[in-house]
Amino acid sequence: MEEAAAVWIRDDDEGWLPGVVKKVDDDQIEVDVVDDDGTTIEAITVPTQEIKRRDADAKPVDDLISLAVLHEPAILHALRRRYASGEIYTFNGAILIAVNPFRKLALYTDDILERYANRGLLHAQGVPQATLPPHVYTVADAAYRSMSEAITSNAKQGSQSVLISGESGAGKTETTKIVMRYLTVVGRGSSSENAVTDKVLRSNPILEAFGNARTVRNDNSSRFGKFIDLEFDDRGAMRGAAIDTYLLEKIRLPRHAQGERNFHVFYQLSATSNKDDAWRLPPSPATTCSYLKQGGVPSLDSMDDGKEFDTVVEALKALGVSDDDVKHVFALVAGLTHLGDVLFEFAVGDDGGGSHVEDRTVLDRAASLCGLDADKLLQAVTQRTVSARNESYTVRLVPQDACQARDAVAKALYGRLFAWLVRAINKGIQKNDFRKAASIGVLDIFGFECFSTNSFEQLCINYTNETLQQQFNRYVFKLEQEEYEREKIKWSFVEFPDNQDCLDLIEGTRKACPPDGGLLVMLDDECRLPRGSDANYAARILKSLKSHDRLQASKKQVVDGIFEVRHYAGPVPYVAQGFLEKNKDELPSDAVQLFKDTQGFLQDCCAAFDAE
Repeated sequence: MEEAAAVWIRDDDEGWLPGVVKKVDDDQIEVDVVDDDGTTIEAITVPTQEIKRRDADAKPVDDLISLAVLHEPAILHALRRRYASGEIYTFNGAILIAVNPFRKLALYTDDILERYANRGLLHAQGVPQATLPPHVYTVADAAYRSMSEAITSNAKQGSQSVLISGESGAGKTETTKIVMRYLTVVGRGSSSENAVTDKVLRSNPILEAFGNARTVRNDNSSRFGKFIDLEFDDRGAMRGAAIDTYLLEKIRLPRHAQGERNFHVFYQLSATSNKDDAWRLPPSPATTCSYLKQGGVPSLDSMDDGKEFDTVVEALKALGVSDDDVKHVFALVAGLTHLGDVLFEFAVGDDGGGSHVEDRTVLDRAASLCGLDADKLLQAVTQRTVSARNESYTVRLVPQDACQARDAVAKALYGRLFAWLVRAINKGIQKNDFRKAASIGVLDIFGFECFSTNSFEQLCINYTNETLQQQFNRYVFKLEQEEYEREKIKWSFVEFPDNQDCLDLIEGTRKACPPDGGLLVMLDDECRLPRGSDANYAARILKSLKSHDRLQASKKQVVDGIFEVRHYAGPVPYVAQGFLEKNKDELPSDAVQLFKDTQGFLQDCCAAFDAE
């Protein structure tokens, strides 16, 4: 590195700072840190490996491929310059990078949408068009035009996919809604077909109410993953859709951290609890009910829970859900709210064990609203039937175990309700009266997470993101190589960042990750042991995988049962406590029988869950 060269200097607070080389001395370089005008702020000495060459004459670009120097500080600087000027979107070849502005922007008006739609239509017809600024509409339009072109040319593979990924709080949920709105607009057909596109958009507030929640990173964080398949006919008109969901974070129902909330629907119900006496909720449920008050966030500035409740009700009815079923849905939510307030105390008997309910009226109310038999519910949460060989006997549960059984029943009920809602939505948006020519799939997945305390659900989420990151890497380099071949540019294979070793650590078999397999394999093994425990699981990990490059743990972490995985996005410490219970996700046998004996609406919910 020569003197007077423009460079970037690594900085712990800012990431990278601009500078100018003042003096070079072996492996140390003296650099003047400068501001945007080139004025020296301070002089520092740094190791050679802490600096990168800077293009001092770089102009703002809307595609990172246009950068003369392409490395981390150059990319971050380009994104920062665009963000400062109100440009939150930047291309990186075929990939769009979005920086969350955390405020409403006038980028999604009907006029702007129409500009991109008209430009896409005319461009597809061969009419030369001016290039528009990077936008999520550009990606959505490219997917639609590619699909339409394939349909017109009778290509066998015309379907497209839009993958939306990023860390928690990056804006994935909002981006998914923007993509869906664009595709429903450009895919509108006749007036009867328009009703389908409207219903597709109506599904968003329902899924958000029952599947999203506030976390410490985001007021409207998706706590489940979803894949939306938008179906088009041979004219390119959207005629139907289907939604698949997975990994609903049911553990959030009984437990959520300080500063977070339960699923939105509980607070929406709380905000309108005076509308229906049948719910029999106490005053201010968001601050008094156990399942709602834990995080200490009864309301949000960014969301009006009362208005959102009305929107959800309207959406359910628009999708064809009957008035009676709408009442059943919210009665079940109210019942779960009451179930969280069912408390237990020791029942002193001949054996001095077991527990009983402190206030039977709370349990009776919860059972009635959920559609359960109160006596059978009481039995399911206060005792456990154990079968051994040809015999079975009953174990009475102490209060702590009874609370766990109560929470297990609550999670199971909510999972079945969510499954019913997804089925109801699909029933409203799926159509079988046309021939599907192609589809566009939109994947909205929860983002990479690293909180102060990370558990099994964070490992599942980050494992999913690791898999997507590998797919992303391979896709990007494959696209580049195909473009080189089209343009007849000579190239040699380039090794790209690979996280297969991290995937092996998490999911690997004993062959891929010797000697005992990866984290999930060992977890399943531990769950099968009669006396398996979280402590044993943590000890096995730290013993079997201690030499793995992607695993680390300090002495204190070892004592606390914590292991740290070096993910592609950074290291995440996981607390092993609770891993076995969450992985099993088991219902006590008495609770299983409880659900088998259900009738009416709850029976339909159980059937929807079993059909998944």
